[in-house]
Amino acid sequence: MIAQTQLDFTVHSHEDNAVSQTYLEAGRKQFSKNCKILYDAFLRGEIINTLNSPVPEFRRRRQDLTDNNGIKIELHPSTNGRLKQWYLKKV
Repeated sequence: MIAQTQLDFTVHSHEDNAVSQTYLEAGRKQFSKNCKILYDAFLRGEIINTLNSPVPEFRRRRQDLTDNNGIKIELHPSTNGRLKQWYLKKV
């Protein structure tokens, strides 16, 4: 059996050269409208929960970004257990 290599892609707002930036922007266009809104909010550094989410069905869109696009959205350390808050850890 051949084992597949697990790749870890980090998310960032810009690339250091024009060709790579073009590919990054093209990849963002593949997001659904709500995923793009949510992703842009995370890139601005917002800490989001189900009450202050800029999109309906926040939990599903967060999962779409994680599962379909490989974006690492993490649980915020200040979460007290009752209301989970999520953020995009900048690299």
